[in-house]
Amino acid sequence: MKTKSFLLLFLLINAVSFSQLKDISRNIDIFNPNGGLRINANKSQNDGIEGSKHLFATWDGNYIIQSLKGMRYNLNSLNYNLQSKKLESLLTKDSIFELKTNQIDFILANNKRYKVINEELYQELNNGKFKIYKQFTVKVQDAFINPMTKAESGAPQYVQVPHYFYFKNDILVPFKLKKKDVLSLLKDKEAEIKNYADDKDFSFSEELDVIKIVNYYNTL
Repeated sequence: MKTKSFLLLFLLINAVSFSQLKDISRNIDIFNPNGGLRINANKSQNDGIEGSKHLFATWDGNYIIQSLKGMRYNLNSLNYNLQSKKLESLLTKDSIFELKTNQIDFILANNKRYKVINEELYQELNNGKFKIYKQFTVKVQDAFINPMTKAESGAPQYVQVPHYFYFKNDILVPFKLKKKDVLSLLKDKEAEIKNYADDKDFSFSEELDVIKIVNYYNTL
């Protein structure tokens, strides 16, 4: 009863944003009552650090979430906290509701597809039999220090750092955007891949070029 009452309160608070969700029982699929509604959770707690801990530049958009049960939800507020590894929906400028990451299959956001793997969010970079994924972490970049005056210029800021992965024997394995690493992933067709990359003048250190290379591999 407590969960249903809380979810009812949640829907009433954000009735416009979630008008497409038909009934409370379906919400239990993805909304985390244990995570709770966190009032004032979106107010700055950065201690002078600029930027954001969240993946998306804006919370607003057309987000499609598919649960592991195959149910789809359309949300117009969503983001992914890179520090806590939690999916969150912004109800008002000062309140956030947490989603059940372990109940979500994938998300379509900003024309990109994100797969939930081990309860963390990974962007699928291509389609086909062999897929590569990108995950972001966040770090704090120190303020620039003027070597002459020893004074700080600007402020420290959050910076997103990309990491790349592929599946091998059902295990997620990291790799780097380097020729050696990429060719190692595709070693059963290494000669064809080398010729294709050379012919197209592709760089193994450029994400878009590597995606094209992997897509070509999937056609062989």
